[in-house]
Amino acid sequence: MAVINPQKQTMQEMRDKKKIEETAEAAFEMAQKAQDRNRALEAEIKQLKLKVADQENRDWRQNLRLRFFKETDNEGNLKQIVLNWFQELCPNVEISMKDLDQVHHLGKK
Repeated sequence: MAVINPQKQTMQEMRDKKKIEETAEAAFEMAQKAQDRNRALEAEIKQLKLKVADQENRDWRQNLRLRFFKETDNEGNLKQIVLNWFQELCPNVEISMKDLDQVHHLGKK
């Protein structure tokens, strides 16, 4: 049976303890960095949600809802129908197909 020098054992225990502390400190730093990154991403998501909501609101500002167009099977090109209607209603106002981004029925209510 080998005799273990108490001083060597104490030195080894101190080295082991230091390694454990260094590992714990590194893990803590990694956790802090992950939390900081998570907070930054959450802030970015919040900002992007606000930006999307703003863009959606701006998009709706340029829409017209025309309630009296009946939905029929043989209506052809709804965009052309709306364009013709505007041209008849306001002949002095220049309007063309490029002025109409999209035209569609909203569905029955």
